[in-house]
Amino acid sequence: YFQTWYYAGIQVFLSAHIGFGNIVTCSGNIYSKNNAFWTSLIYTVANACVGIGSVILVYAWSAGPYPATSIQEELFVLTLVYNFVVASSSYETRWWAVLAYAFIILSGFTSVVCIVYSASVIFVVETKNKVRWWLVTATLCCAMFITGIAFMLPERLGIVHILDAHVIGHCIGVMTALELIGFVWVYGGRTLSYDFEFVLGHKMSPAWLVLWYIAPLFLIAIELWSIFGMAEISPLYEANQDWIHTSGWIVYGVMWLFVIVFAVWQVCQQVDYNVAQKFMSSLKPSRKWGPVDPIYRHGWVRWRDQWQTTGRRDFTLKRRGTKDYTHSIARASAEMSPSGISRPSSVLLSMTQLSASPNDQRRYDSCRDASDATEQQFASWKAPKVRHHLRPAKPKYMS
Repeated sequence: YFQTWYYAGIQVFLSAHIGFGNIVTCSGNIYSKNNAFWTSLIYTVANACVGIGSVILVYAWSAGPYPATSIQEELFVLTLVYNFVVASSSYETRWWAVLAYAFIILSGFTSVVCIVYSASVIFVVETKNKVRWWLVTATLCCAMFITGIAFMLPERLGIVHILDAHVIGHCIGVMTALELIGFVWVYGGRTLSYDFEFVLGHKMSPAWLVLWYIAPLFLIAIELWSIFGMAEISPLYEANQDWIHTSGWIVYGVMWLFVIVFAVWQVCQQVDYNVAQKFMSSLKPSRKWGPVDPIYRHGWVRWRDQWQTTGRRDFTLKRRGTKDYTHSIARASAEMSPSGISRPSSVLLSMTQLSASPNDQRRYDSCRDASDATEQQFASWKAPKVRHHLRPAKPKYMS
């Protein structure tokens, strides 16, 4: 009973693409012009609907009148489609099988693209753009291709079973718990909720904050239960060889070792006097934390300063996620000055005007008048004529 719900929970992470961290990684670049809430909701619901439809279709096929003796557990769908084609003599069945295999390949491409993009961003950011993104992408694709072929070679897909039973499920649960601990317990649950309110533009229910605090404890409890309990109740451990168990737990330990080494490296990178201060500095967000877009970052900084000093939240500074916001900036700059589109200074001033207070508005008007006066003086100024003397200088003789 517990094993069924455990794998069902892991499948929710994989089906909704939550386990790959794609929404978090791409929110500042690919989804910067879209509404964050609806993008995440549609993305998750679409993946869940496709996954549920695929499960219904697969189990409808599995009830067919053909023997299923050659079905591999790790490759259940692939072998099921193959048996379905072999047992049927219809010509249309082959086309349905081709469509099913093409759908599986495209789904694999989607997963690989999400993983490669997340890993490429991490490598480029951590190396401070010393490594080219295309070089990282090509290296990861080649390594994943060669590794995938090597995983399929052993008899009865032993390595695939190691990944399925030991690595993937445990890694997703642990990494999600660590990420929630970093966001909620280190960065601060209240601060995180205020950031979400800035993104969404309205207040959030306190139930979300309670859920964020409880979720890491729940995931860690399930992880410990799966380590010490599933080894006794799972029939997979009785049918497999000893090297599969040993290799699986070694890979799981290497994953934890990688997390610990990376954490120690982050602590050593901090500039402080002793180890305790370096550790406390590593728990603070970096200066680059926040929206990537300068307009969103300006509004986010003002939002944080206002609620930290006054305790009030100004939802007029919320993140604009539509393309109309970008177009409104261009229209506002064009209305204020005929040459505003080609003048960077007026565009920046018009961006600042959108969320400015009355004092900022007066400063903006004075700056605009000063900018216009400076441009008029520059237009009326004529460079003096410079006469070039082509005569050679007289030589000086020493006495």
